[in-house]
Amino acid sequence: MIYLSFNESSLLCSVWSQGDDKSILTQISQIPLTGDLDDARGNDKVFNAILEQAFKTLSSEVQLDGHEAFVTIPDYWVHHDFTEVDAGMGAADTWDYILWQKDQRLGEKGVDYLTFAENIQDNIKHVIHVPTLLISDIKLSISEYGAEPIWLGTEAMVFTGPTNRTFGVISDAGKGYDLFVIKRNKLYAGSVRFIKGEWKVSKSFGFKSDIEELLKIHKNAPRKNLNPVYSLDKLSEKKQEHWSENKLQHIKPFAKVSAETTEGLDEMPYHLLAIQSMMADDRFSRSKFNLFSTAGLIEKIDEPQIQEDMAKKEDTVKPEKKQTKPAEKVQESKPNNLQNVVIFITILIFILSIMMSIYVKNPDFIPIDDIIKKFKKEEMPQPTVKIENIIDSTYPSQLVEIMGFSNSMISGIDFIYNNFEHRNVSFLSVGGRDMQLEIMNGEEVEPELTDLGAMINYSVQGIDCCGGFKHFYDFKLPLKKVTETGITGSVNSFQAAIATHDVLAKKLQSIDKGSLIQTPFILKITGEQNRINFFKTLQSLEENILLRKSIIKTDPETGATQSVFYISIFERKGA
Repeated sequence: MIYLSFNESSLLCSVWSQGDDKSILTQISQIPLTGDLDDARGNDKVFNAILEQAFKTLSSEVQLDGHEAFVTIPDYWVHHDFTEVDAGMGAADTWDYILWQKDQRLGEKGVDYLTFAENIQDNIKHVIHVPTLLISDIKLSISEYGAEPIWLGTEAMVFTGPTNRTFGVISDAGKGYDLFVIKRNKLYAGSVRFIKGEWKVSKSFGFKSDIEELLKIHKNAPRKNLNPVYSLDKLSEKKQEHWSENKLQHIKPFAKVSAETTEGLDEMPYHLLAIQSMMADDRFSRSKFNLFSTAGLIEKIDEPQIQEDMAKKEDTVKPEKKQTKPAEKVQESKPNNLQNVVIFITILIFILSIMMSIYVKNPDFIPIDDIIKKFKKEEMPQPTVKIENIIDSTYPSQLVEIMGFSNSMISGIDFIYNNFEHRNVSFLSVGGRDMQLEIMNGEEVEPELTDLGAMINYSVQGIDCCGGFKHFYDFKLPLKKVTETGITGSVNSFQAAIATHDVLAKKLQSIDKGSLIQTPFILKITGEQNRINFFKTLQSLEENILLRKSIIKTDPETGATQSVFYISIFERKGA
């Protein structure tokens, strides 16, 4: 078999034979490329020509015919997302949601990308969008020279497969480094940068900001007990010092395998050698992702869990709330879905019948919704100023939750438009505490965005679109509770305030429950200046307005914007 790895300027090929139940490295060759693959990825003709010449040269040095080919490509050649879906959502609905997200982000360009998704933990999906032509060009080039393309993945996918170990992997990234923490079936990842004398996580994805909790990064080194930590690159002294309290290991190329030849390794890219060494090292496990396979959703969570080695040291990373089941325990077969539904409904009716009979006999019985409210009050952080007039059990719980965060949404939108030219922000969506941001024609946004909150999704590489690149960021906004002590405005005063603006306002049916009346509005605004003027008015009326959802789209070519605000006006009865 052969391992193939690319960077922007070279192709590395190692050839392996099987003997005595172990792989033997028989040949290794580096082929300089005739062009820059990074620059050529947007031009299929040029990209294919560079690949063709590379494999032609390689075939003169290495016998490709009859070998199985395992291929890795740089992570930034594809678009990564870690997407959170509703708990209990079925595979079909999950896949539809992932494709809807793809359509929102890529638009018409989406037809040029294949989408793969893998369930990595509970309701967290690892999603990859990869250019169709990139896959087909690599596959065709390998096949033309008689090799059989078996597995294609990104470099990170070489070591993020199922395992019973906990370890870290560092990849150098200029001003800092990218860090992956693999904990059995779970993946944590983030970008760590040196900012104003401190090491900070500038971006984290996969598990919100949990990577920060794992590392405890401040001025000090990361947690002493995150061992081992492997480096894919030769790190600078400053970066090595950051890990001085840990068992930092620079991977020695092919140290764990038998080799008939290691000649010329010092002249080859260390990063690619480290990746291929991991592929040959049985301590690491490849992801089940295979970009050569059919695009779709891989339900990795359904696979049997790997049994933990009870003899190993106690897990040093924060323990999970839910422990994995022992591997020897036979997994029960899943009953028919319809049978599940029938059983659930039967049990529910039975429980409700008992509760009703108890309630009739005991008028002092506490209703279940009061118990739930009491539980929430004990478990969830409460606002510093209690808003009794708004937090009423007769309002939908989702609205009550969002209401406490309306200031976060307004300040988040304000922050974006005070820090970026509006034509650079091609899409902005805010709802509750979630913000999704797409930046057009810009390089990677540096850590100033951390003021917005914890980043939950970040694209390693932007999507080629409209003559530039889009970069995607998703945030969990910080908790900023509203502080108003009363409701003084009304629907009439709101309509009068926006009458001078060029805005299309659609008033929906009012909800008359509890001590307040809620009136929803859908507001559509065209033009950037109109949006700015309206937003200032919205901020001045903030005391009785709930900003439920905001979507702002910008045409990156013309700069024209369209904004949609979903809001609710709360007023006292008789106002």
